[in-house]
Amino acid sequence: MSVGEPQWEAIPGTDLSYLKNSSNAAFFQPAAGTYYVMLSGRWFSTKSTPPAVAASAPAPLVSGLWGKMLSATKPPAKPTVTATLSVADAFKGPWTYVSPDQLPEGFRKIPPSFSQGSVLASIPGTQEAEDAAMDAEIPQTTVIDKKKASFKATYDGE
Repeated sequence: MSVGEPQWEAIPGTDLSYLKNSSNAAFFQPAAGTYYVMLSGRWFSTKSTPPAVAASAPAPLVSGLWGKMLSATKPPAKPTVTATLSVADAFKGPWTYVSPDQLPEGFRKIPPSFSQGSVLASIPGTQEAEDAAMDAEIPQTTVIDKKKASFKATYDGE
């Protein structure tokens, strides 16, 4: 998804960051821990929750010596839990379709002049989305000179 190590940059005036070294429209909302990506005009999201959590516990517990642990005069140290998640792990998903009207408010605040401002056409409630809807209603026609036009179908396989 990124060219090299992911390079996230905050989008001014929003609670979003975007993946600046990617050809995809990829965003991260740190407060919610959610990644968003727009592919073929459709939005998808995934949470940045670790797929597995590694825990380290006191040695007596790990070794299975319950008797020693229970008879100890000093309570064992509390287990510590560590979890790490790389962007690559988060991008593995699972990804879920997000209806554009369910995107966080921060998406509507992306400045039109921003490098990823083109996504505004796919975010309801923005001027760019309204303009895109109006443009889609304009019929697209062209004139073809039948004498100069030609067509030859090619097929893969037999």
